[in-house]
Amino acid sequence: MYTFFSPTKVKIAFECPRLFYLNHNFKSKALFLPHNNLPSMGIKFHKLAEECINLAQKETQFSELFNLPISQLNELKITAQMQELFYKLLFFPTYLQSAKSENITTLNLLWQGLLNLIPSWVKILTINRNFCQANKVISNTFVDQELSLKYKFNLPNNTQSEIRGRLDILWFNWEKNRFCIIDYKTYQPIDPSAHLAQVALYSYMLTEAKKIPTDAGIYSIFPKFKELYYPWELLTETVHKIIPLKLQQMQLWINWKPGENNPPPKTSQPHLCDICPQKHKCHSFFV
Repeated sequence: MYTFFSPTKVKIAFECPRLFYLNHNFKSKALFLPHNNLPSMGIKFHKLAEECINLAQKETQFSELFNLPISQLNELKITAQMQELFYKLLFFPTYLQSAKSENITTLNLLWQGLLNLIPSWVKILTINRNFCQANKVISNTFVDQELSLKYKFNLPNNTQSEIRGRLDILWFNWEKNRFCIIDYKTYQPIDPSAHLAQVALYSYMLTEAKKIPTDAGIYSIFPKFKELYYPWELLTETVHKIIPLKLQQMQLWINWKPGENNPPPKTSQPHLCDICPQKHKCHSFFV
């Protein structure tokens, strides 16, 4: 017997077992957001970022930006040129021209988030340009065929639990000879340790599939861009130490029934209750 979870559900289980239970069994919303958080833009931003990467892979104007001797590549200049291309070829004709007036504020925030992200793309492309020709550097950096992953974990109680997930973006660092998964967050993570567990799972699954070490980065896009980077060595240690036992606990929690003993425990971080999306439902359900 084994169960199916996603890395996101593992993250929720670390944040709050009871919220994980409600999310798994009732599809309840399970995102801890500060009271002053911007309107939810996760799906919109992920879509825009994916469209930009696809455009850069197909449109030769982007690879031509790197068609200079390596010593002459200027990241700031390339970033500005890439921003201009994204605006002219994608954002203006696809988003702004057909936008209603009430959506302009949201679109401006999406564009600003993209502007904060583009320098990180240019940085890895510039690094890889040392190992790839200009016309190949984008296709050899951004990997678009490895986005869906799954892996079956053996648990301490001799059962199994399968993890299935989909990456936001995956690139290959030719200097380090390893992959790097990137997880976009359109909010500031409340519990960094829970997010570490989430990206550690992605890293572990890809490393097992490709037999190549996989680093990870968490990019918080709003309200202020912030980058957290984790090397593969730390991520694999995290998985071996804490993930199998946590998956075993999650198996037990989802099978609990109201009225039985030993319900899923409360969060170990009581301050999360103040911003819990299921605060009232939780209080009434786990009497």
